[in-house]
Amino acid sequence: MISNYNEDINNLKKSEYSALEFYLVIFNVEWLEKWVYHFNLKNLSLDLIKKWDFRENVKDIQMWQAVLDDAKYSIYISADYSKWMWRYRYSHKLRLLLIQVWKIAQQIVNISLAFDIWTFMSPAIKDSKAEELLWLDWYKEWVVYFMCFWKYQKDNSESYRFNNLPV
Repeated sequence: MISNYNEDINNLKKSEYSALEFYLVIFNVEWLEKWVYHFNLKNLSLDLIKKWDFRENVKDIQMWQAVLDDAKYSIYISADYSKWMWRYRYSHKLRLLLIQVWKIAQQIVNISLAFDIWTFMSPAIKDSKAEELLWLDWYKEWVVYFMCFWKYQKDNSESYRFNNLPV
C-alpha cells in the first residue's frame, strides 16, 4: 500500500483525477504554518493560498463537530467541473466523479491509519463557506469531499470523540 506511493502519485497526475484539486488547512503541524495550502500535483508542492489560523472557520464549515478541536490538519478535495465535463460527456458523470473521489479518500484513510493517524470524514459541510475559505469559484470548482486528521492517543479515550454520540 505505502510502497506504491510514487506510482500512485504518477497515476494521479496523468489520469482521470486531473480534474481534482487538493487543499490543506493546517492547524497544528510542526513543520507547516497554520495556513491554507493548495497541493500542486504537477510539481508535488504545497502552494500557499491564505495566511491565518482557520480552525474556527473549518469548525463552522463542519457544523461545529467536536472532533475538529483536536485536528492537526484537514483536506478538502474539489472538482474542476469544466475539466470533468470535458473528459466524461455522459449523464452519469457526477456519479463517476463521486466514486473516484471516494477511491482517493479511501487510500488516504488507509495510509493514515497505518501511521495511527485518525480521520474524520463528513458530507455535512457548508459548501459556500468552504468555497469562500479556499477562494473557489463555485461555478467552475466546488468541494466534493472533506477529511480532517489527528494523531490517535492510545492512552486517551477522548482522542476519538464525536459530539453527537449519547453520553
